[in-house]
Amino acid sequence: MQRARRLASTAVVAVLAVSGLSACRAEPDVAAYLGANGSITEAEVDNVYDQAFDALTAARDQAQQAGQAAGASAEAVPPVQMPFKQHDVLNALLTVKLLEKAAAAPRAPASPRNGSTRSSTPGPSNCATHCCPR
Repeated sequence: MQRARRLASTAVVAVLAVSGLSACRAEPDVAAYLGANGSITEAEVDNVYDQAFDALTAARDQAQQAGQAAGASAEAVPPVQMPFKQHDVLNALLTVKLLEKAAAAPRAPASPRNGSTRSSTPGPSNCATHCCPR
């Protein structure tokens, strides 16, 4: 569990660092650079954002048609309000790329801490005392 927290913390720091440093280069069509691994373009971000907008619009229209078929009034529907912005899409794409890179990285073999060979993870014998207090 601690390893997952460490990985998530590393991903967040990396996303913030990459987002902050992405403005340092001179290619205007690039939203973020991923070091030697490439970049994420504004076109990629816009494509994901537009797909989400189209899906929300289609779902709203489908719900409106279903309501009208069930006898609801045909009043005007407000425009789709996106629950996120393009920078949220960029952060999600960066997170996915960084987690994929971290998952593909070679792992060091696990070693016991403090010389102990006993696992700190509750097993079947002590689960009742650690997981399920009564």
